[in-house]
Amino acid sequence: METIISGYEKIDAKLFCFIIHSILFEEENLNEYSQVKDSIHNFRSEERVVLDKGYFSLFMALKKLVANETNPESDEALRFIKQLVALSNQTLSKIETAEINSMDQYDEPNILNPFTGEERTFLKNAFAYMSKLQE
Repeated sequence: METIISGYEKIDAKLFCFIIHSILFEEENLNEYSQVKDSIHNFRSEERVVLDKGYFSLFMALKKLVANETNPESDEALRFIKQLVALSNQTLSKIETAEINSMDQYDEPNILNPFTGEERTFLKNAFAYMSKLQE
């Protein structure tokens, strides 16, 4: 946790709790998921730390964009979405397809979702705008 949040003076409490919850969930379920070949749960190296820090940085950036009332159709929002997509693609390229299809627990709403309704709306609108630009 210390490595992930290093370099930030202020940290969103919901995001902090979400990360703690994720770490605890992973530790409790490590044996079950580590049996899957190429599981992201097996990444215990620098590579995993880089991914975790990348997501944390993007999540903090999202909160800042929304707090600053950034237009989801702005160049700044588009750069953010492209970074998020790139990191997601980087992560997914490291996970076997079978594991992605078996992640049923992610269909359940997470009570510790780190994003507000406003942040989720921003993401939805920014993704929609990016999709429209790619047509």
